[in-house]
Amino acid sequence: MKPAALKIVQYILSLAALSVLAGMAACAPLPRPRPDVEGAVKRLPKWERVRDSEKTSPSFPDAFEARLDPVKMKRWREIVELAKDAGLPVNLPGSTKEDEPGNNPRPVVAPAFSATPLYTELLSAVNVFFNSWPYTKDQDVWDIDDHWATPAEFMQYSGDCEDYAIAKYYALRCLGVRADLLRVAAVWDKRRRKGHAVLLAQAGNNTLTLDNLSDSIVNFDDIHHYIPVYYVNEQSMWTIASRKN
Repeated sequence: MKPAALKIVQYILSLAALSVLAGMAACAPLPRPRPDVEGAVKRLPKWERVRDSEKTSPSFPDAFEARLDPVKMKRWREIVELAKDAGLPVNLPGSTKEDEPGNNPRPVVAPAFSATPLYTELLSAVNVFFNSWPYTKDQDVWDIDDHWATPAEFMQYSGDCEDYAIAKYYALRCLGVRADLLRVAAVWDKRRRKGHAVLLAQAGNNTLTLDNLSDSIVNFDDIHHYIPVYYVNEQSMWTIASRKN
């Protein structure tokens, strides 16, 4: 094959590989939101449905707590008290006017707080709490290959990886953690050779990973088998230009 033709083939194959990876999620370090916020999020209709549902009918706290058994309710109340002890405003809806694109976000979590051991303890408690739900496949519950569940839907039917991440995201938002400290992240798992989703939380200079596959939270940079693809929060969606090798 001539060199020019070979370059064209390689370029086409690289585009195909990126399109496959675009079905998964990402991050590190967390960039500032881009100005084309609404257009960016709308490229992911499943996330847009969840985000808009949580704006109009928040799952937390009422719909969420109504589905808890006594044991889980006791543990959830302990998590709420942990957040209150940290000085966080609990029971915020998923999004407020101050969090909307174009506004200057009102600090809900002081930047210094996100670097404290208490914040890490809160992230760990939320991760372990939601990991206690059983893993269920979208095909078994929704009869489709890929459904992104609201936290209320997750509470009723459980879900798969992105549903755990979404539930943890909105739980932490309810507990007072600022949206720009959180990302629902899509990654390519090199070990399992499949797409996966986790929640990423900024903690000082670290980006901690809340993963339904582990009760331990670790720095995302230390998980070398996760290749970032994209990540979202209420404000925007970011694709990742530079990826781990």
